[in-house]
Amino acid sequence: MRLVAACPNLRALSLPFVVQADKPALLSALRRLALLEQLTLGDGVALADPWVVNVDVAVLDEWGVAQWWRRDLAALAPHWPRLRRVALHARIRGRDGDERIPWALDGFELALGRSARLEAQYVAAVLGRSVAAGTLRRLTLCEHQLEPGALVELLGAVGGGGSGEEGAAGATGLEELRTTTADKVTRHDDLAHDVARTCPHLRVLALETPLGDLLGALGALSSLRHLRRLALTSLVAPRERTGVARLVAALEAFPQLDEVRLASVGTGMSDDAVLERLTLDVDLRTVLDEWHARRRARAGAP
Repeated sequence: MRLVAACPNLRALSLPFVVQADKPALLSALRRLALLEQLTLGDGVALADPWVVNVDVAVLDEWGVAQWWRRDLAALAPHWPRLRRVALHARIRGRDGDERIPWALDGFELALGRSARLEAQYVAAVLGRSVAAGTLRRLTLCEHQLEPGALVELLGAVGGGGSGEEGAAGATGLEELRTTTADKVTRHDDLAHDVARTCPHLRVLALETPLGDLLGALGALSSLRHLRRLALTSLVAPRERTGVARLVAALEAFPQLDEVRLASVGTGMSDDAVLERLTLDVDLRTVLDEWHARRRARAGAP
């Protein structure tokens, strides 16, 4: 708190926590950070108040970890005209009727320390004016902390799929999307199709979501004509092997793809499951090697 007050020219700030007793003074110091561009709230620690054990509730009320509310950030946002990126590692609470946070963010990350099942409306409320203003370009989400279907619903709001053609100012939606997940079992083969439909301006896409239909995913994502970097890192072995040539051809269908990462994920420890994953790994390495070789050949052609 004192460090924040002593550094009014901060451009990036990480706030792991603040105790209840110090929150009013911290809010006062935060209002002076007119140059702030990046903010991280929370530290991703799952245990609450680890330094306060077996004490009276009144002590916790004063010295426990302070909660952040949407109304806190709504009051602070006008003092941060340059703020463009927020990383949320602690839950922001809100009540019906709380005003929308008046910030227009360029980048947002959601990776809470505690387990959660958040609805799309919750994330949209934290994004505040960024949704209506169409300013969000970079989004990183921990998918298992969202309710089923919430990711696709959110992408429909911020992806730019309904914003029409690009204007003179450039893209009007997400340019970078990254998902992580602790659920390495549940397949979401439709996600690639949903991403292609809702986020047409993507340049970088990294999905950790388990996918079983790689050929179908590549076919859908190849419609992203601006995509330069692609990472699909939780691929599940399909019921029937897809020929290497077909997968290489699918990668070649991307108009501007420069960098690709494909990796498998284990879904079991049986001999058959291990063999399937090893076979998939060999196929993926062969596909990438062949794709790189063809790109080099085309680059060296007269």
